[in-house]
Amino acid sequence: MLFLRGMAQVQAGAEAEGIEGLEAAATAGWLEARFQLALLYARQGRRRGALRQQAIDHLELLIEADDSDPSLVAGGDRVAFALGGLYAEGDGTHDTECAIAAFRRGLALNPLSAAGHNHLGQLLMRTDQPLSALGEFKVALQLDPDFRAAHSDLARLFFEHVKPADLAAEYAHIVEEFEARAPQVLARLSQELVELGREQVYRGLYTKGHQLKNLIGVVGSRLRRIARKLAQTTQPSAADMVEAGEALQQLEAEHEHLYEEWVGYLSAMTPDQIYTSLVDAARIVQRVADALVIDGGRVIPVRVQGEGAAAEIAHAIAQANKMRPRL
Repeated sequence: MLFLRGMAQVQAGAEAEGIEGLEAAATAGWLEARFQLALLYARQGRRRGALRQQAIDHLELLIEADDSDPSLVAGGDRVAFALGGLYAEGDGTHDTECAIAAFRRGLALNPLSAAGHNHLGQLLMRTDQPLSALGEFKVALQLDPDFRAAHSDLARLFFEHVKPADLAAEYAHIVEEFEARAPQVLARLSQELVELGREQVYRGLYTKGHQLKNLIGVVGSRLRRIARKLAQTTQPSAADMVEAGEALQQLEAEHEHLYEEWVGYLSAMTPDQIYTSLVDAARIVQRVADALVIDGGRVIPVRVQGEGAAAEIAHAIAQANKMRPRL
């Protein structure tokens, strides 16, 4: 049989002969031969784009074929997922749309595929649909709590699209949805978020470091050029001096700009110091009451810790208002 002979040749390392046999089997109507050819061309197509398109063509034909055909061993979900993966490698909007459609088709056939849900979430993130992607990542983790890629992708979604103030609410949703497995999921998510933060810091340091390196190189190059030009002239003219001054001013401006960027960057990396202290609530209440009675409503900034103290102050203010002289 052409298909079996072709597969045997591929496994034996005679890939060219095996592909020829599989092509003959595909022409004869053997659908599994098309699927295996698509996998072979997809692997080779990462080096040659034309083969990637041939792989897509084979898979598209399988999508349109009869699912009940006994010559197709691979399920329809595998065909759809493979097609979606190939389209996902493209850069255009059309490729992304086709990839999303293929993964949705595959998930309709196999809704329990954690990898399928995660890939679909990645594509939805690419098309700026974070809410839909969030659902896909969570489904992937429900199906496979140890799925590392889903943890990483969900953490990146939180990192890029969720405000820090809203992160606690998202964690609360995970606790509610994952129940007993929530601690494991949250621990992995926290680790991934830490890694993303570290990655961002390293990227920032790398970028700023390169800017500093480039500025140092530019300063040295321009200063040497100015020095050579002035050295070649026994009596520099006014124009030469003006040109040298303009070059130095430009260097100064670039230096100042980079300096300000570094100051802002380093300031952002330094956490603000928070100073807290406990106060005597009764004493604060008395001060507020006295201020309202004597000064007619002087504002005293205070920081109150505890609901009981706040209620006590509110009561004292109400009593003091009754005692205020009416004008």
